[in-house]
Amino acid sequence: MKVFVRVLLILMITTMATVGVWTECPAIVIDETVSVGAGATKVEDIDLNSPVLDNFNDGGIKNHWDGVTGIFPGNGGTCTVSNDPSAPFDGDFCLKLDYNVTALTSYSGYYTKLKSTNFSTRGYLGVSFYVKGAVGGEYFKIEIKNNGGSNNTNQASMYVTDYLDGGVTTSWQRVTIPFHNFANISSWSSMKELVFTFEGDNSRTNGSPDQGTIYIDKIEFITDVSVESIVRIDHFGDNVGVNALGGNIGSGGDGGSCSYGFDDGSDRWNNYPRGLRLDYNVNSGYAYCAFIFGGGYDRWTKISHNFSSYTYISFSIRAEDTANNPEGIKIELHDFSGIGAGEPFYVIRKTDDDRVTIDWKQFKIPLSSFKDWDNVTLDKSRISELVFTFENGNAIDKVGIIYIDEVQFEK
Repeated sequence: MKVFVRVLLILMITTMATVGVWTECPAIVIDETVSVGAGATKVEDIDLNSPVLDNFNDGGIKNHWDGVTGIFPGNGGTCTVSNDPSAPFDGDFCLKLDYNVTALTSYSGYYTKLKSTNFSTRGYLGVSFYVKGAVGGEYFKIEIKNNGGSNNTNQASMYVTDYLDGGVTTSWQRVTIPFHNFANISSWSSMKELVFTFEGDNSRTNGSPDQGTIYIDKIEFITDVSVESIVRIDHFGDNVGVNALGGNIGSGGDGGSCSYGFDDGSDRWNNYPRGLRLDYNVNSGYAYCAFIFGGGYDRWTKISHNFSSYTYISFSIRAEDTANNPEGIKIELHDFSGIGAGEPFYVIRKTDDDRVTIDWKQFKIPLSSFKDWDNVTLDKSRISELVFTFENGNAIDKVGIIYIDEVQFEK
């Protein structure tokens, strides 16, 4: 390597002497890592037009788009990075991340720069990557950021379990995420970076290792419209109260009460490994569980998102037993950004033939069926919240328990 650098310097000096001016060399970057091997050189494989952001096969420290990559610590968390040749998904290397977030409130992670690329003109609709863990169960956040100025709309995130049922295992699995799930992002015209973040508190809440190793391979952006066929609102694969659209889950009531949790008990989920549990009491008034879309920087800020291309909302639901069954429930989709505007809703009535039972049942409701009190149909271009509401007058059992799973938009 020393000989190579010496020759390169001689060539550069010779060029300067010949033309009498400094000229920038072509964007061919020489990168080496320990994992490449002693005495080896790897020329960075740059292709600015490729949908593949990085396949790690060159063993270099830049991505396929000539973007810088790196690691970051936070509050005592650590992360180390290497290109691992032992068992990549495809090719010579994969990315290896060793993380430790055992300290309270600690975090750490890996970033890869997107070079202000305009995703809109390229027609990208989602992102995918392959992942496996050293022991299985590893847990992390996927973040994407643009170059905008507002913290509420220039960054969005979700967790790996939102699109990987059962979570990370010791075998390679592909994770594919529609851009619709990054609901905070206001513009895809100047993208900043993609980030994988480990969080100590949320790892422990999820029952996942707060130190360990994951492997990532073949990060690419997707143009195939099939990636958008379903957008998950939540499948409840973790114990964390953040839904798959980035916002928090919350509950409350007026006269009534509702609390939520996640249950992995027998028949408490319809799609492995957990379901949402709602304990309600509407001896008077009403109670609800709400899903904030986007969430902004604090996860509580409602960010309206355009779901115009979707036709249905679907979910699976069942009651705990015949003594804890409301039978009726109201589903609201709010198409406003603040309080005091319309609240389009659809009611499953306790008197309906097709009502909530003690067996799992999937409801697939046309979005055109959601209307507000003035009979105005839902504006699908600006949906900001989903709410499940229990009402005293629409509940057979005024106190009870229901389970919900597989909540999503469908085309």
